Amino acid sequence: MKHSFSIKSLVVFTLLCLGLSASANAFYTISPDSASKEEKAVKSTAKVARDNQNQTQYLTKDLQQKDFNLNDRKAVNRPQMPHYDLPADSAVYMGGRPRSKQQDAFVNHKYYYPAKPKNQWEIGLGIGSFIVSGDVTPVASPLRNYGATFTIRKAFGYVFSLRGQYVFGHAEGLDYKPKANSLRNPALNGSINPSIDYTDQSILPNYKMLSHEAALEGVFTFGNIKFHRERNMVNLYAFLGVGAQFYKTMTNALDADGNMYNYSEANRIYLNTTNSGTFLTNPKKKAVYSELRNIMDKTYETQAESHTNTNQTRSQIKTYAMNPLYNIGFGLGFHVSKRVTLNIESRVSITGDDLLDGQRFQDDRKVIGGPGMIGGSLTRNFDTYYFNAVTVNIHLGKKALEPLWWLNPMDFAYKKLGDMDPDRIIAELLQDDDEDGIINKLDKEPNTKLGCPVDAHGVALDSDKDGIIDCDDKEPFSPPGFPIDANGVAKVPCCAEGMKLDGGTGVSGGTGFDCSKVELPSIYFGDDKYNVSPEYFAHLHEVADKLQMCPDAKIVVTGMNVNGKYGEQLAWSRVNKAIDYMTTKYGVARDRFIVKFVTEEKATTPQQRMEQRRVEFRVAQDGETGPSNPPAPHPGLQAGKDF
Repeated sequence: MKHSFSIKSLVVFTLLCLGLSASANAFYTISPDSASKEEKAVKSTAKVARDNQNQTQYLTKDLQQKDFNLNDRKAVNRPQMPHYDLPADSAVYMGGRPRSKQQDAFVNHKYYYPAKPKNQWEIGLGIGSFIVSGDVTPVASPLRNYGATFTIRKAFGYVFSLRGQYVFGHAEGLDYKPKANSLRNPALNGSINPSIDYTDQSILPNYKMLSHEAALEGVFTFGNIKFHRERNMVNLYAFLGVGAQFYKTMTNALDADGNMYNYSEANRIYLNTTNSGTFLTNPKKKAVYSELRNIMDKTYETQAESHTNTNQTRSQIKTYAMNPLYNIGFGLGFHVSKRVTLNIESRVSITGDDLLDGQRFQDDRKVIGGPGMIGGSLTRNFDTYYFNAVTVNIHLGKKALEPLWWLNPMDFAYKKLGDMDPDRIIAELLQDDDEDGIINKLDKEPNTKLGCPVDAHGVALDSDKDGIIDCDDKEPFSPPGFPIDANGVAKVPCCAEGMKLDGGTGVSGGTGFDCSKVELPSIYFGDDKYNVSPEYFAHLHEVADKLQMCPDAKIVVTGMNVNGKYGEQLAWSRVNKAIDYMTTKYGVARDRFIVKFVTEEKATTPQQRMEQRRVEFRVAQDGETGPSNPPAPHPGLQAGKDF
């Protein structure tokens, strides 16, 4: 057959593919134990560890976010996809018109689709087996049938890319089956060189061909579009291309002394040796090749029949004939790192030429009753050649992503779906990292010290504006106009505030504080609530301050009761919240308070309803008594909210 393929080469190539595939799988597989150790090691640092698989300069946000964190995703699958919607990162690889215009519209929510990112070029160098499938059996040696290639490739989408390829090929062939087909072959019938005429004997055809091919190929990638993982480490691709081949074929027709070979012994061995075994172990084949090695040199001194020496209308450069061709093939790509990939591929080039191996005729025939021998007919099929190669590729280009055939176009849609998770959105909106009661979105001081009271914007309170926040201030409501110490306590001179200097009223000794004339503020609570709002901390500070200035005085705390049992329980909770704040914050003894409740009529106006949510304070009169810590009126009743 014309398309008989070298079984040895096919076996070698198959084993090579299997071996490299297994090695790649072993290299890229992360065991659960190793993944766990790696994840812990990466999480223990604040910055991205060395990562050969990812362009980490475009993954900063992924390392910082809590959900879908980069390290968590790396423990499941590598490599990772960059974002298309981050102005700081994606602007780097989304630049250039009209790409920038579309990306700006997308980021500003004026267009649904992100721009196609800039991606890197790929260049590759490879080697492999180069085998001609024609009329002469290829030599079963990778050292005599080899090729090399250089490629340059650019993606035009996630599936389609264009590749320019140059292929050099060196191929040799030697038949072990005698053929009598020289009558019409000008290189062997004496037409070109009278000293080379094999028309009267059977020969063992042989050749050496040198080939140079340049082709432009469309490559279609099938492995990068993934629905169940972020990206892939192995891609399957196929390609189809057109190009031109320049080749020269030589044959070994003369020995070292310039004489034709005598193939009679090789013909005898072929006829008398038993044909058994497989293609690789055939004793007839081995015996014939052994004889040919004894009689033949390796000079390939004679140009075989070619379009360049038979006046055929073919383009040529000196002794190289030119063939237009098309090729088709497939391959596997392995993602070794963010800059380096490895391809294993097989391709066949179809030339429409039957002289790649220097042979195109069938055996000569003898015509009974005719003039004798006539030349054989042309063989049925044209010659083709196969190139099976391993290619190392490098990605080139700054401010660009990896080639698009390594990126997953489904990733952007999946990221958007993940971002639209209602539970996640609610959790992000309500997130309060410093636990001050103000969500991050509204918090102007996101790292407030734990437990410190804050204002409505999440800023720690400094009630007396002395530069020391209340939770660190031992006197949060220092009188204004006086210097303070390191603890926030005002350095007030004797008799400065609330003291009488006339020497006639108050405490014996001529000076003192008139506790009988103290006016104390009230505090107000939210509707159906009993927690003390931070805006009333100053009021409670004033009450506690007067208690400290009047060590013998007691304070009457009055709660307003409306709405029956529910109102009684709510009023009790409000009174106790106020008293508990002063006993805890300022160390005021509980027995210095007298608790009372007043029942009022149901309010009809907003102002009346606000007044009924108050707790009042006043100095107890001489001899006035009452409980300081009365029990709850309705212990099993939950009234109001503490927030």
